[in-house]
Amino acid sequence: MINKKIFVFCGGPKLYNDASKGLSKFDSDTPLFVRHCNSLKNIFQEIIYLVNDCETSKFQKISKDYSLQGVSFIPFLESSSTFDNFTEILFSYTNEAYLWFTYVDIFAQQSFWDDCSSLCSHIKIVPFKSRFPKVFLEPFTENVKGVSSYISNVPANTDYIFGGYFFCNRSEIIDSYKMINFERFSGLLEVEFFDQLALLNKLKAITFFKQWIHIDHFRDLKSIPSDE
Repeated sequence: MINKKIFVFCGGPKLYNDASKGLSKFDSDTPLFVRHCNSLKNIFQEIIYLVNDCETSKFQKISKDYSLQGVSFIPFLESSSTFDNFTEILFSYTNEAYLWFTYVDIFAQQSFWDDCSSLCSHIKIVPFKSRFPKVFLEPFTENVKGVSSYISNVPANTDYIFGGYFFCNRSEIIDSYKMINFERFSGLLEVEFFDQLALLNKLKAITFFKQWIHIDHFRDLKSIPSDE
């Protein structure tokens, strides 16, 4: 059995009452990272949060207060990017064949975390959904051809966005890493690095149509998916 470790990006600017997003309660009684940990505890053996070094002790205290199990924290500079954090993990966990990455504000039904059978490196993508409809125009005009709902389970002619989940076949990614020219690389994991992997034909995508949410507001807490 693979000891599934998932690394959770949980640092960044302190924009939420002078704290990073993972420590925010969003007008509730529970910090977001605690909710997140509880949503993953039956799926991964280890949940490792990549946090701001100046907040590590806060995360550790809250983790103890809530009796969280299988949780640990790795400190990074607040100014570090997700690519910086990813690179550090990639080259530090030399005994791991596979690495899982996600974000503290991503919640989904359990099947979202399933891996493809080939164990090749892949991301999860989700259809873009909105309470507002998608408007179709005639090419090169301002004439509306039609309107389509963006909230259906499988929207027609939809666009897809990165779902905040990256499964890394470590040997594959390191081989690709050596082929990438980083001279003009600004450090964006989710755009530049993924785009480079795509150009090398080293990245697959799995579409997820079930419940998924990116938490940005207290009202989003009401939409956190339950287990299937």
